[in-house]
Amino acid sequence: MIDFIFYTIKTIGIQVLFLSLYQLYFKKITFFSINRFYLLSGFFLSLIIPFLTITVSQNIETPIVQLQEIIVSNSNIKGTSNSTFSGEKLLQVLYSIGIVITSISLVIKLRKINEHLKNSTIEYHNNTKVYRIKDSNEAYSFLNYILVGQNNNDIDIMLQHELFHKKNAHSVDLFLLELCKIVFWFNPIIRFYQKQLTEIHEFEADSEIVKQNKSEYYKSIINQIFEIKNFAFTNNFFNQSLIKKRIVMLQKSKSKKIELVKYLLVIPIITTSILLFSNCTSEDKKETPIQETKETETLAITSVDKVPQFEGCEAATNEEALACFSEKMMQHIKENFTYPEEAAKKNITGQIAVQFVIDTDGSIINIETKGPENAMLLEAEAKRIVALLPKFKPAMHNGKPVKIKYGLPLTFKLQ
Repeated sequence: MIDFIFYTIKTIGIQVLFLSLYQLYFKKITFFSINRFYLLSGFFLSLIIPFLTITVSQNIETPIVQLQEIIVSNSNIKGTSNSTFSGEKLLQVLYSIGIVITSISLVIKLRKINEHLKNSTIEYHNNTKVYRIKDSNEAYSFLNYILVGQNNNDIDIMLQHELFHKKNAHSVDLFLLELCKIVFWFNPIIRFYQKQLTEIHEFEADSEIVKQNKSEYYKSIINQIFEIKNFAFTNNFFNQSLIKKRIVMLQKSKSKKIELVKYLLVIPIITTSILLFSNCTSEDKKETPIQETKETETLAITSVDKVPQFEGCEAATNEEALACFSEKMMQHIKENFTYPEEAAKKNITGQIAVQFVIDTDGSIINIETKGPENAMLLEAEAKRIVALLPKFKPAMHNGKPVKIKYGLPLTFKLQ
């Protein structure tokens, strides 16, 4: 749950970047189709970018033998209770309640639309199927449905407007965001995205339909301002909060093509989002095997004649020795691991990256650990386990013992 919250925070950060750019540079531009694509792309990129992993290559002084990840848990720890109602469990309960409430809200909205469809009479205008809602002034489209209240007289103008919404799948945009609101119900930015997309949909439809009969279209918008229910994911012809903006935008001169250059600002926004909110890992560049070495130097595993070995791991080849090494390492951790009781109580988990050197005499030196900010207890346990490793038979190169550096990913999980 904590990981999901951090993921959502990243998505919100990316969404804020995209919306800020939109508000500053694109909102007043009349390239409505491009603005629609920009907002939708920005939203869905915000869901994808946190999953991206950027690998940064870097030179290292010491080659590292990367061991296979080992996962340890508290299932065999005495005195550790798994029934504690932790803060994370409370968050899970609250999150589940939020999902239930938003799901119920969506079902209610869909049922109201279904009721409109059931209580409507079907008419055909220019081969277009229209649901005429009884005793209503409403006019909206949802997916493949066009609904117009029987009290509305300007059926032709409304029909053209709603047909444009239908052909361009505008309600699909809003409905997808409505579904995202269920998963990310605590993210207020999604509602703002819906609002901005609704505006763009109306501006886009207005700019197209007004070309056919400008005076009648203005008259239809101004004369029919009613109390209209808005389902958030439908395209309403009479949306009171948008009436003024639509009229202003209709009178606005078309943006010049030179203003398309502004959309190049998307490039630094995407780059910034990836740099700030993606996962960054480092990859060590492989070094050329060293032929001659001093005793104090640390070599790559591929450079040595014999790799370090546990007692009892004598093998004919280095590959067999490495396989035995991994098996013995797993056994050692299983025998000596203890999940820190305080870490278990505080629900602390995560991966600890451990590095250590097997010295020329076979002893373990230079133990280093790195993990999450709150994982000091786990780092201490990782150091303790590695420090308990027995003496090895050191690596040999040109008949002399040499140092080898190892990396061990140790993942702590709570059952």
